[in-house]
Amino acid sequence: IQSGLAFLIIFSSWFYGGVEIQNQAVLGLAALLLLLVWLGRRWLVRETDFVSTPLNLPLSVFFLLAITYTLLSVYRHASLRELYRFFPPIIVYFLAVNNLRGKASLKRFIWLIVLIGTFYAGYGLLQYAGFIPKSFWTDKSSLASRFVNSNHFAGFLELAIFATGGILLFESKVWRGLLAVVCLGIMLMAFAYTRSRSGWLSLIIAMVFFGILLIHRKDIISRRRRSLLSGMAVILLVIVGTFGYATIAKRLEQIRGTQYYSVIQREHIWKGTLTAF
Repeated sequence: IQSGLAFLIIFSSWFYGGVEIQNQAVLGLAALLLLLVWLGRRWLVRETDFVSTPLNLPLSVFFLLAITYTLLSVYRHASLRELYRFFPPIIVYFLAVNNLRGKASLKRFIWLIVLIGTFYAGYGLLQYAGFIPKSFWTDKSSLASRFVNSNHFAGFLELAIFATGGILLFESKVWRGLLAVVCLGIMLMAFAYTRSRSGWLSLIIAMVFFGILLIHRKDIISRRRRSLLSGMAVILLVIVGTFGYATIAKRLEQIRGTQYYSVIQREHIWKGTLTAF
């Protein structure tokens, strides 16, 4: 099951971020097959216990709301297509929390996410530099790696960046810590070139929240490691700011304009969306 989860995570993004319906169908069937195999194995050994997490209830409510809105939707075909997109991630989450119970398996899974994020970030930087084709990007000036949309890729990188942060907090081996720093630097550089303003904002908010937690829970890590991580964070931010400042500044400047990417145009889109209800 763990190998199957690794397969889904590795290849789900390779097929253009899984945005095409044929790619979603393959990934959905693979996730469903993995779930049936796991349930069948549990039935054979008569295991009936399931891991309970705080996310079980919100996911269940969200899924019921999605089904309800799909049944009442005016655009039934589009709603069914969006509903289908929810199945694979929920199945992967359910399988992960029920199969990754040991500390060793969790650690391997976290490293897998970090290495995948680093690979796609490096691949995207090579595309951005012109060494690898990027014809499927919706915006050729925004790094998207194997994803079609740079905003989607930015969201993916955020997951890998914080997984790397967890490794830096608790990894005891020096060489693994240094490897995590290198991975973090590559992902942050790619993250800057995604030109995703929503991604930048959400990362900053999450980092502030994470920092507050560390301040109030000083017992989690030692003062020496906290100081070391703070220093590395400053160095990485300086490096990213030095090489990506022009890209970031130009992207933020568009907020004040009147074109599609500005706040003014986004307000019109939001108002139009509200009228759909």
